[in-house]
Amino acid sequence: TSVKFKKAVRETQILNTIEEFTENRGKLKVLMDSPVKDLYKWQGSARWIFPDGSEAAPFNLDVENTIWRSSSIRRTDWVVGLVLYTGRQTKMGLNMEHKPRSANLLDSRLNIAVLA
Repeated sequence: TSVKFKKAVRETQILNTIEEFTENRGKLKVLMDSPVKDLYKWQGSARWIFPDGSEAAPFNLDVENTIWRSSSIRRTDWVVGLVLYTGRQTKMGLNMEHKPRSANLLDSRLNIAVLA
């Protein structure tokens, strides 16, 4: 198996309940890179926007703060997550390429002969 230890960013580790996450902090604004094929490259930043309209300093996000599709999360009571990319923008979607049909020389010549 490929068990990987993931850890929340320092700015969210102090939150012990979902209420603390939503009520006291306001909104979370996330800025991130455009989707790329490289599975080990991703960067973004986030900042809290408090209910009074003030903003906290941004904090960095990277591949160490991500959990990929089909991952199992264990030994935690609750998790708050964001869906970053969907559909063809996911790493899996970007890496799915249509492979050209391989035909040997004999097949190619037979196709030309049959069509002629």
